[in-house]
Amino acid sequence: MHNPGTSHYTETMARGHKGGWIGAAVAAGLAVAVTAATGGLRGVELPLRDAMVRTLPRRAPALVAAVVVDDPSLAAEGSWPWPRSRLADLVRAARAAGARAVVLDVLLLEPRPGDDDLAAALRSVPSVLVATLDTGGARWLAPPPPLAGAGALAHGMFELDHDGVLRRLVSTKQSGDVALPAVAFAAAALATPGFPIPV
Repeated sequence: MHNPGTSHYTETMARGHKGGWIGAAVAAGLAVAVTAATGGLRGVELPLRDAMVRTLPRRAPALVAAVVVDDPSLAAEGSWPWPRSRLADLVRAARAAGARAVVLDVLLLEPRPGDDDLAAALRSVPSVLVATLDTGGARWLAPPPPLAGAGALAHGMFELDHDGVLRRLVSTKQSGDVALPAVAFAAAALATPGFPIPV
């Protein structure tokens, strides 16, 4: 036998549970929004993102080879800075090995003996040279002639996150009327004509 009172009670309870879930979801959403807006997630947001990124599949670079100046290199070739003629030899060796482009990720801000040799080597293959902003960010510090015209200029700057970890780079930086792409984007544009540089 149907009891109308029981049916009404059941419907009221169902509505109450549904309203409770909606209220809890709204409260949770507001709590997350307020916490994020006030920086309350700052201590855990980046480590959580790092953990998620580490779960993504890794793909080894197929078109990039790094010539690294490491401790064994310094022991074999002598202390840094190396002569510009030695850097020229490295550029020529990279070209001979099939490099489609060369990035010289070293600040070369002062004229030195051997600059003409290095400039000639850089002109023999599409090249990128690194520039940086002065401490006030008012002007670009770039290689002097004859290196200045031997390759495309790109910025080698980066910003660390608040926890001291490098996670991203700025695709372009500007000072005055000169905007330079990041080294990675400039290199990709040399190797792949028409590669779009995000701004």
